[in-house]
Amino acid sequence: MVISIRRADLAMDRGIIIEVLGRYLTPLSDDRRFQWLYLNGVHGTPQAWLAVDADGDSICGAAAAFPRRFHLGNEEVLGWVLGDFCLDPQYRSLGPAVQLQRACLGVVGENP
Repeated sequence: MVISIRRADLAMDRGIIIEVLGRYLTPLSDDRRFQWLYLNGVHGTPQAWLAVDADGDSICGAAAAFPRRFHLGNEEVLGWVLGDFCLDPQYRSLGPAVQLQRACLGVVGENP
């Protein structure tokens, strides 16, 4: 089981993201939720990643980072909220989960 993580293209991978989230995270994952959460964010464009099983070339997980404004003392700062983290039950081991989490944490230093 070789897993690779790739950054999702929100336009091209829209259907895949909706399907993976619906299967492994919430049955409420649909086009309306995607539009609201991924395309209508007032603080910027989210980043998303897909976990791909290289053996079968199938998508076995997903995760996202959503930009948000926060108040830090008297200052407003831009940061990220990590979410929509899910994996196929047969891949729920430390290796694939850590790979997906590292991809998400990679945006922490980036500006949304």
